Amino acid sequence: MTALSPKDFALVMLIVVVWGFNFAAAKIGVAVAPPLALLAMRFFIVGILLVPFVRFPRKQIGLVIAISTVLGTVHFGVMFVGLQWVDVATASLIGQLQVPFAVMLGVLVYKEKLGLRQILGMALAFGGLLVVFGKGDATYNWLGVAMISFAALVWASSNLMVKKVTDTSPIGTTAWMSLLAGPQLFALSLIFDDQPVARLLASGWTGAGSIIYMVIGATLIGYGGWYTLMQRVPLSVLSPFMLLVPVCGVLSGVWFLGEPLTWRIVVGGALTILGIGVINVRPRALFKKAGQS
Repeated sequence: MTALSPKDFALVMLIVVVWGFNFAAAKIGVAVAPPLALLAMRFFIVGILLVPFVRFPRKQIGLVIAISTVLGTVHFGVMFVGLQWVDVATASLIGQLQVPFAVMLGVLVYKEKLGLRQILGMALAFGGLLVVFGKGDATYNWLGVAMISFAALVWASSNLMVKKVTDTSPIGTTAWMSLLAGPQLFALSLIFDDQPVARLLASGWTGAGSIIYMVIGATLIGYGGWYTLMQRVPLSVLSPFMLLVPVCGVLSGVWFLGEPLTWRIVVGGALTILGIGVINVRPRALFKKAGQS
């Protein structure tokens, strides 16, 4: 397996932690501010910071606008609203459904063949969530669970769209998607939220800290670092590290929000992460690279 340099290893671990802890940052933010207004501010700032440094996708602007609606507004909007009613640990695990959803969409849209590995991985992932939501002492807001599950499905759908963008870089797609999604989310906040501007301003340093973390941590450090690593490190080497993101997400809820770490979360989460690993990590590719190193 291709070995990571100490510098690249440190960067990928930083990205894992930053993305995992982003769940807690978002949860803290939506507790003090309207979720759609909070998200609109995040995207506005990201777009303003990045757009001057990326190419305008003139030939595919229609596609980028569609991505801003599907990914920026629908996916993130639904997820942030749902996060109001779901604990961080549960949300971070449900979010992993985006991987089996992506596999299923590949079968339906591109007529890809479903192999035994994918079937086993999806069974483990969904089975793990059944353990998490099995009959126990905890009660869940099923509307929140449904919204975050739907957001994972939308992410898988939007990923098919993002792959078609060739007129700008991946960070360019993020920049223009953010700038275009900001006004959409703010308009929806004005329609559905009560006094969103006043409540956003009243959220004080807690709301501002949540936005700053999501902008600098999740977007600039997270995506910026990820795209940098992808230029020099094979994706087959990077992908296994992403299995640690939901682990960090669960721990962030326990450490920062005092959420209980139940046996259902531990066992069900382990099964879900194992299932995602079975789908994403290809042993033959890893062994082949091991022989080359």
